[in-house]
Formats: sequence, structure tokens, C-alpha cells
Amino acid sequence: MLMKKLNLTLGIIALSAVSFGQKSNITNAALEYKKLKPMLYAGQDIQGAKKSVVLAKGYIDDAAAHPDTKESQKMFLYKGEIYFALSMVLEIDSSLATISADDALDACLMAWEKGLNLGKKYNFAIKEAANEKRSLAYLVAETMWKEEKFAEAGEAYEACALLSKSIGVLDTMMIYNAGLGYDNAQNLDEAIRMYDQLAAVNYRGAKGAQLSGGANLRAKNYEEAIIILSKARKDFPSDKEVLLGLVNANIAAGNTEGAEKALKDAIADDPSNPKLHYANGTIYLELKKNQQAEDALRKAIELDPSYTLAHYQLGAHLVNWAFELKTEVGLLGMNDPKENELKAKANEKMNGAIEALEKYLELAGDKDNGAVLKILKKAYSKQRDDTKASEIQVRIDAL
Repeated sequence: MLMKKLNLTLGIIALSAVSFGQKSNITNAALEYKKLKPMLYAGQDIQGAKKSVVLAKGYIDDAAAHPDTKESQKMFLYKGEIYFALSMVLEIDSSLATISADDALDACLMAWEKGLNLGKKYNFAIKEAANEKRSLAYLVAETMWKEEKFAEAGEAYEACALLSKSIGVLDTMMIYNAGLGYDNAQNLDEAIRMYDQLAAVNYRGAKGAQLSGGANLRAKNYEEAIIILSKARKDFPSDKEVLLGLVNANIAAGNTEGAEKALKDAIADDPSNPKLHYANGTIYLELKKNQQAEDALRKAIELDPSYTLAHYQLGAHLVNWAFELKTEVGLLGMNDPKENELKAKANEKMNGAIEALEKYLELAGDKDNGAVLKILKKAYSKQRDDTKASEIQVRIDAL
């Protein structure tokens, strides 16, 4: 009986020693991190930081793998700290570990996310650690932005958002900044990934959907843009930019019927918006509805007489229409009663084209508009106005 009690006692002591040994791994990791932190973050000893982070990683990995400590909140706190430091060191020397800097950051974020829900003891410490690293990432992001290193700025702003997310905070401002960074770097796929997150939470009302829809449109993801903007249209029926974006997405996708319907809804909500009438005109051009196109473009100009692009589009449209009418005249039979009517209409449209193109050049200037001047000269020639045609040639020669 005595030996049995003795063996049992020794067994309990042995088990306690094993447990203590595993807990000491967390302690050793914590102590090593305290040595590591000034070496890395204050830049006191980068070489020392490399050695220290490898030691700290070994300790915390052992603790994370053992049944006695793998669900310890303290372990998750220090795993996050150490793996964040590791991600920084791996950016300097990727040979120090078998994982990438991105994977190390992911491990850090997962550790804090899991640890946060395991109790109150280290809850504040985990939040404090994540916010400290967010502040560091923010400083990097702002520096990169000022130096116009937009891709790096996007990555750093996204890191800020991810660090906030690890402690249960949706940081839409950092997601927005990350999107802008990627967008400015011409990395549309990454920008869309950020903007999609904003659209999903109705960031600033319809702003997230506008950003996402616009970026998808530029990336030629037309169907995705239509889906996002259609949803926003239901959620924010009075938002003009969403309506116009939906129209443009449908036009780009070749869905002129969908564009026309969306635009009619848009104009009904905002009849005095010249951009909507201009867009309506471009849709009618696609549909080969000449008169409706002219009416819509003229309405845009009526609402905004300095709408340069509308003047150009109207002029180009009327030139083409006049030529179509003259071609139609040539196809008529002898003494067809429609001939005089078609000739008069072609003459009317060509004069309208001349007026619109002259106004466009008045607003835009001749520079970089040689092609428009050539169209205008041709229009004057067709109207047998040789004097005006010669004047336009002088302007062309001056370019």
C-alpha cells in the first residue's frame, strides 16, 4: 500500500513537471519576445532580432503543439506577438523560416482572433498588442502613400484592417485606403477585393457599391458590376451615381435594353441631370434610334450649354446620319417622291452637325482636335461652302 501511494504521488509529480515544462515554453517565449522587441522595433540590433525571433518561435510552437497549452490564452497572445515580429523579419531575410512573411502574419492574426474568445485575463493584452501593431502598420502606410509607393501603401493599409479584424473590429476606413492604394497602383484585382468588402457592408451608403461597380467596370467584369450596382439600386433607389453606373455597366456589357430601362428610371428620378440625358443619347446611338439619340443629346446641351462632349457626340451623330440619308437617296428609283424629302432632311442634319462641331471646337479648342477639324471641313464641302472649308483647312495647317 505504501509503495502504491508512493508511485501514485511520483506519477502526479511527474505529470505536474510535464505541465510546468510546457508552461515554461510560454514563459521562455515571452521572455525571448521581450528581448526581441527593442532589437526589432527600435532597430537596435536586426541581426540579434533574427536569432531571437527564431528562438521565440521555437518555444511558442512547442507550447502551441502540446495538449496542455495549445488552448492557452497567454500562448495565443505571445504567438501573435512573435509571429508578427517573424513576418517583419522575413521581409528582411526570407531564409529564416519555412513559411512566408504573409503566412506568418496570417498565423499572428489567427492567434489573436482565437485567443480573444478564451477568457478575460489576457483579453485586454491581446487588443493592446493588435492595436499597437496597427499603429505601426499605419505609419508605414502613410509613409508609402506620401512617397507614392501605392502598392506598398495598399498592403500596409490592408494590414491595418486585418489587425483590427483580428480583435473583432471592422475598420472600413483602412479597407477604403487599401482599395485606393491598390487602385492607384493599377492593381484592379486587389482594389476590387477591397471595394467588394465595402459594398457588402453598405460603406457610406452606396459609396462602397459605386467603388466596387466602377472598378469592376474598368476591369471589364461587366456582369459583376451589374450585380453589385443592381443590388445597390434596390438599397439606395435615389442614388444618382449608382443609377449612372448601372447604365454604363449595361452599355459596356452590350445589354442596351437593360441600359435603356435603367436610364429611364434614372431620368425619372433626376430629369435635370445632363449626364443622364447624354448617356441616354449614347444608348439610342447603340440602338440605331437616330431621332431619339439627337433629342437626348440636345436635351443634355440644353441643360448644360458648355457640355463639350455632348456637342461633339451630337455633331458626329448628325454627320453620320446625314451621310446615311444621302446614301438612301442614291438607292431610290427614278422620280421617287421621297427624294426631295430625304435630301432636305440630309441637308438639315449636316447643318446641325456643323453647328454642333463648331461649338465643340469653340469650347475645346483646335489643339489635339485635328480629326474633328477634318470632319468639319468635309461637312462644309458637302454643303458646297468652299469658303468655310478653306478656313478650316487653314486651321488644320496651323496645328
